[in-house]
Amino acid sequence: MNVLDLAGPEFLAFYIIFLIVVATAVWAAVSLSFGGAGGSLIADPYRVAWLRGGAIEVARLAVVSLASRQLVTLPRPGVIAPAAARMPADLNPVERAILVNCQRPEGKARPVLRNSAVRAACRAVADPLVAMGLAPTANAKLARAALCAGAGFLVLATGAAKLDVAAARGHSNVRFLILLMIAAAIVFLVLAIPRPRTPEGRRMLADMRRLLQNRRAAVGPQSPMGETLLMAGVFGAAGLAGAEELQRVYYQALPAGSSGSSCGGSDGGGGCGGCGGSGC
Repeated sequence: MNVLDLAGPEFLAFYIIFLIVVATAVWAAVSLSFGGAGGSLIADPYRVAWLRGGAIEVARLAVVSLASRQLVTLPRPGVIAPAAARMPADLNPVERAILVNCQRPEGKARPVLRNSAVRAACRAVADPLVAMGLAPTANAKLARAALCAGAGFLVLATGAAKLDVAAARGHSNVRFLILLMIAAAIVFLVLAIPRPRTPEGRRMLADMRRLLQNRRAAVGPQSPMGETLLMAGVFGAAGLAGAEELQRVYYQALPAGSSGSSCGGSDGGGGCGGCGGSGC
């Protein structure tokens, strides 16, 4: 039986089920684990921040680190200012790139965090994660996009074919089908957005959260900065609850409503998640 010959209500029921089945299959495919290094937990705060929210979270963490060393200040939300003329030799590459590109005496934080040198330094953080199987490779991102594009084309082409049949038969009540097609396009576009971590990376991050959950409450103004940054890398702003000044810096680096990324959401800390290479 040709599904295009189904009456309007019956075809709409079929189309909804078809969309759900195809979208679920694509979601399952892009969520599959293809192996990768389990290994020990990651101790680098910036790599953990990448797993949690991509490049933008790496950049926000770098701003927190610079502020803790009194190298930058954030006088108001979204504005960053160098606070010292010196350039310490032990800066992380992301920290160095941010400090070099800060406007003087102050400027908006968003252009700084989206600067090409800052983006490159952020992307470099992911390289070891890719090698470990914790972040997706460029080929994996392309495969994800191709799969979603193919599945989306199949679903939309089916809807378009029914629209042609309806037009040929003089039926004009196709608004709901058009809305379903728009919803389908949105679904597959969202599924195509690359994530900053693989399933192995997701499990690694979950393990770190479980391991450090109790330790998070102990972080305060006097805590070693390495530990504080690790908590922020794992938990985002929640990891800085005991260090209110640094938590303020974290929020003000990219205030609500002014995300500096084109990516999806992050876990537990705001910012952009899908910056697995798309910018920060």
